[in-house]
Amino acid sequence: MNKTIPNFTLHISENSIEELFQYYFPHEILGYCSKCPNFGAFWSCPPHDFDIVEYLNQYKFVNIIGIKLSLNKNLDSSESIVDYHAQKKCFNQRLLSIEADFPYSEILISGHCWQCRSCARDRGNPCNFPDKKRHSLESLGIKISEIIKDKFNDSLQWKKGEMPEYLYIVQAILSDKRINQVELSRKLIEVFGRIGY
Repeated sequence: MNKTIPNFTLHISENSIEELFQYYFPHEILGYCSKCPNFGAFWSCPPHDFDIVEYLNQYKFVNIIGIKLSLNKNLDSSESIVDYHAQKKCFNQRLLSIEADFPYSEILISGHCWQCRSCARDRGNPCNFPDKKRHSLESLGIKISEIIKDKFNDSLQWKKGEMPEYLYIVQAILSDKRINQVELSRKLIEVFGRIGY
């Protein structure tokens, strides 16, 4: 399902967990993570203290949510990146707000957890809010670029030294039971429709 809302296009792709594993490339994706300057600084990111395959196999379905976000042309590149991260946090918060509406589900956010101003892991301490911590598809070794290509018929536009026309925010809802797609679409449009320039 694709739904255009001002400044972004919303994509939803329902899949089985087995289908999700087609995009599971842990050595490649987690290898990228290991080169991040924040590697090991967030409890939501690798290296994890749990088995990713076992974690994902707790669920039977995954609804992948792709948000194609048009960048504000009135901003320069550094301002655009700041704005993108602010929008991403807002989309994550809105998605988490509907998690309780879908029993037996868990949200996967875009990027790293932001529940604390500074993650306790960076100081060698356990997570302050393990019940609120959420992971991303990337942090679980899932190749987002392939999902965008196969499920949303699109591609990432990252070009070194250039700002693209749009960026993607990719989230997901893991669930033990199938989620009614009409209800999910309605909820997402309702909570996401309040986001934009």
